[in-house]
Amino acid sequence: MDVNSAGQTQGTPTPQSSNIAGGQSLSDTFDNFLLLLTTQLQNQDPLDPLDSNEFTQQLVQFSGVEQQIKMNEKLDLMIAGQAFNEAAQAVGFLGKLVEAEGNQVDLSGGKAPIAYNLESEADKVEILLANSAGRTVRTISGTTAAGRNELVWDGLDENGAPVADGAYTIQVRATKADDTTVNAKTYTIGKVTGVETIEGVLQLMVGNTPVRLENVQSFREPTTV
Repeated sequence: MDVNSAGQTQGTPTPQSSNIAGGQSLSDTFDNFLLLLTTQLQNQDPLDPLDSNEFTQQLVQFSGVEQQIKMNEKLDLMIAGQAFNEAAQAVGFLGKLVEAEGNQVDLSGGKAPIAYNLESEADKVEILLANSAGRTVRTISGTTAAGRNELVWDGLDENGAPVADGAYTIQVRATKADDTTVNAKTYTIGKVTGVETIEGVLQLMVGNTPVRLENVQSFREPTTV
């Protein structure tokens, strides 16, 4: 018996043609499959009943769709639980001074802490600070020791004029005497003032600078910079 001919109306999807990736949900597929299967059983020819092997295959498909729906429901619950845990963790950072991998600093009150790590000792280090338009407003000479280095930007531009508070991008150029490059890693340091979801990702707000939770290296009670 042709399982696609008996009692099937035009446009009714078959298990083989159901296209979940094309926008059809699993629950719709499940309901349509059940409707199609019962319709086939009701309209099968008593003299030529549905082949048992084919019927078994359809039941297996039926069971597979049902299990996938239940699995998706459990995954949704797990994702919701994870999001709640991340939110609770993020709230715990409020008011704390955090340090995270990143290439931005938050200028607040005319001061911005800067930290970077050099792979090896350098002979020259330049720290370029750029505004939101990408224009470099200040170039500062940095310390050259291997490992961690810190300084505080006074919030002044190349002409000695104060710039507006906000987020600035930092770039560290470290070189040896023969002009070979020394690899440097930069950090974002600042007080967490809020928690926001940006493009579906929960992030800490360090002033105007977003910081992802997984990039946080350390946190502590704030002190005067």
